[in-house]
Amino acid sequence: MDRIIVPLDGSPLAEQALEMARYLAHALQSSLLLAHVVESPPVPGIAEPDREEAERYLAVVAQHIADVDTVPVATRVLFGPVAETLLSLAREQPRTMIVMSSHGRGGVSRLLFGSVSDQVIRRASVPVLIVRAPLISGDRMRHVLVPLDGSPLAEAALPLGMAIARATGATLGLVRVAEVYSLAPYAGLSGTVIPVNDDLLAEWTEQVRDEARAYLDAIVEEHRTPDTHIVWEVRVGRPAEEIIRAAQTTGADLIVMSTHGRGGLQRWAFGSVTDEVLRSRTVPVLVVPPGVRGEGASEWARAGTAPVEAA
Repeated sequence: MDRIIVPLDGSPLAEQALEMARYLAHALQSSLLLAHVVESPPVPGIAEPDREEAERYLAVVAQHIADVDTVPVATRVLFGPVAETLLSLAREQPRTMIVMSSHGRGGVSRLLFGSVSDQVIRRASVPVLIVRAPLISGDRMRHVLVPLDGSPLAEAALPLGMAIARATGATLGLVRVAEVYSLAPYAGLSGTVIPVNDDLLAEWTEQVRDEARAYLDAIVEEHRTPDTHIVWEVRVGRPAEEIIRAAQTTGADLIVMSTHGRGGLQRWAFGSVTDEVLRSRTVPVLVVPPGVRGEGASEWARAGTAPVEAA
């Protein structure tokens, strides 16, 4: 990534994204762009006080970052609807990431799901990182978790997850959740309805586990690097719940996942897995839209061999 945009509105809640953005900018050798969107229309003589106040605010924040880091920092004050203006700004330059808090000055009425952050994630053509805490544990990233479901769409998150893990020295954790659709006494299979007993359930569970293990083994083999430590695990259950549990048990500092996976919008869409993980408030979540393949950073993750463990 060449540029990380941080939307700020003057609130401490919005500023919670700053430390993570600065950390990633330093690790990925990116620049920071601090953006403030003034919602009032840019009418000459009327909007100038808002612009001047916003410019002063951003200058103070930029100077604070410059005092503690060498990351290049720029500022922009823009006018217009917040989400649309941020999305337009992100489209100006390729290899851009947005790092933002889930809500800002107006609390639940402003940058909350269903409002600005939700609109940005749903419509962005660049990765969007949602942050809910000002610092990562121990001031450094130790574990990056990438959920996979066997689809190319879910795998779109993998290059960027690998790039961040390598740049920060974090362990890369892969998790695939195997779903067993046999929670009732009867289940449909190939157009027929058959009774499900404990033995058959165990057999099906082991089968999907084996398939998931084989898939993750192949992914690891394909993406080995000399300086990235990769671990993986297979879980059985509801995808969102097991991803959240995996993040908790591994102490993940970041989840990197696509907006949807194997079943397209019917599976990993908002209102489903990605949305549930975002709403869990477990750790920061970096959402990678379809078509983003970790541009520019993916070459970090191509050659060599990394230590690999199966969890």
